[in-house]
Amino acid sequence: MKTLSLMVGLLLVLFAVYHSDASKAVNSPDFCCFEFFDKRIPKANIVNITKTHSQCSTPAFVIETPRGEYCVRQTVKWAKTEFIKQETKKQLTHQAPAAALMNASSRNTSATP
Repeated sequence: MKTLSLMVGLLLVLFAVYHSDASKAVNSPDFCCFEFFDKRIPKANIVNITKTHSQCSTPAFVIETPRGEYCVRQTVKWAKTEFIKQETKKQLTHQAPAAALMNASSRNTSATP
């Protein structure tokens, strides 16, 4: 009886470890698309666009809208254009505070005699 209890306990522990997030491979994709939305999503409805992991079988964009998430193939021109616009906007907003900080610090150092 003790052996059976030990065996069941061991199997439960192994099952828990196998299905835990910690046991996932570091480079494994978290989310891949297998069904794709074929229609164009209006720009006003797009909240966020992300690319699926490079190991997914079909490269896709995951487009987040107020109504949910939709998968669109990366070969679709309008989706690619919107993704590039979003990435450019993100880069500009991240660079603007750094540029302002650099300009402010250069003004402070140049004013010193």
